Amino acid sequence: MTQDDERLNRRESFSKAFRCRKCGGNTQVLLMLPSYRIVKSKLPYGAHAEYHVVVTVEQETFEVWRRYSEFKKFVQGVASEEPKYRNCICSWEVLDNGRKWYRCLDTNYLDMKCIMLQRFLKNLVYESGDPAALCHFLGLTCSAS
Repeated sequence: MTQDDERLNRRESFSKAFRCRKCGGNTQVLLMLPSYRIVKSKLPYGAHAEYHVVVTVEQETFEVWRRYSEFKKFVQGVASEEPKYRNCICSWEVLDNGRKWYRCLDTNYLDMKCIMLQRFLKNLVYESGDPAALCHFLGLTCSAS
């Protein structure tokens, strides 16, 4: 798999301070989804989009690329806690209802999808009491929860 096309889009970041259960101090988490890229593959479907998730916890920055299917799998786990993540689930439903049923790599569509995924993550962060769910999605060890 090769990285073929990466579009950088200027997006707003958002942050939240979480209270550490261990020390009682605050941990600042900053999150943004600044871009996506189209990745070519040797698999039969040819190419797919990946979304760039950037998280800064205090002074340390983590960057990961996630496919839409990884967001979807994560949402299925979050849905079990639906009352806690009501706005998060609502953002996901709006995004999923507007999704194309085929692999669409049109840049206007991907720009909009990137914005909607960021809104979903923003609601996830704001509705969370600690950053554990976000850390789990990103594959990070979270010491602030």
